[in-house]
Amino acid sequence: MTMDWNDVNRITLTGDLSMVGVKEQYRHMERYAVSQAEAVAAGREQNAPLEIDLDGVRELDACGCQLLAVFLNNLRQRGTTACAFKLNDAHRIKIHNLGFDDEIFNGRCP
Repeated sequence: MTMDWNDVNRITLTGDLSMVGVKEQYRHMERYAVSQAEAVAAGREQNAPLEIDLDGVRELDACGCQLLAVFLNNLRQRGTTACAFKLNDAHRIKIHNLGFDDEIFNGRCP
């Protein structure tokens, strides 16, 4: 899995966001959260919501959903107020079926 961000308002996740890939990806996600918090503190955050692009994610399971929920909670605690998601229907259904709708899409703590 790779993680790319061109500015403070867009993250692109690709590859494996399953039990196999989450340990490696946690470091990348934490590094982004820190950079986002620094941008917010420096007043560089724009008014646009943070866009999280999951279209390139091949594998997504409960571990990946949990990591994503924790990551989003971390961002919200550091000052990110709104998120928009770009994901395919299969991932949206999987997130729903695994019971992560509220944590991921509505900002409730995992």
